[in-house]
Amino acid sequence: MKAAAGDLKTVKLLQKGDILLEVSSAVQSRCVIQLKKLAGCPVQVTTHRLLNTSKDVICCKDLSNCSKEEILDELGEQAVIDVNITVRNDSGRRRNTNTYILTFRLSTVPRLIRIGYIRVPISEYIPNPLWCFTCQKFGHGSSTCKGATTRAIGGQVGHVSNDSTSRPKCVNCKEVPEVGA
Repeated sequence: MKAAAGDLKTVKLLQKGDILLEVSSAVQSRCVIQLKKLAGCPVQVTTHRLLNTSKDVICCKDLSNCSKEEILDELGEQAVIDVNITVRNDSGRRRNTNTYILTFRLSTVPRLIRIGYIRVPISEYIPNPLWCFTCQKFGHGSSTCKGATTRAIGGQVGHVSNDSTSRPKCVNCKEVPEVGA
């Protein structure tokens, strides 16, 4: 690898046998992407779908009448590759909000983005945590859960109904909330 691209930032062997390479520059990236053989063995190089992008949030009421395609067309020159328009339930009807989650093809994002003649500040996107509805723990989903079914309110293992008379407690920290909290 050193002969093909120079000193790489990191090299990691992944669980499935793939090798994850982190480069320091665009020049190194181009050298690695062009590799077809390494030590005489054929290799297939692909870019990582998450590490080479970043998500951030903007709030802009001026985009409320624009479609996703129009927003993407306008912001494509600024490295935006996807737009998610957030929605909320308003009396049973789904309504678009003025909040947009932008995916950039950059690992670091500028502080603001230009939309027409408007400069819109960019905020950090913090996704909801992965939460298992079977065992009520964080970090995995129900489809991969190996834990026991746990009641969400009382924190009791093996209970799924809401007829428990015990005081509610957090499944993760086991604390009982104060009355009125």
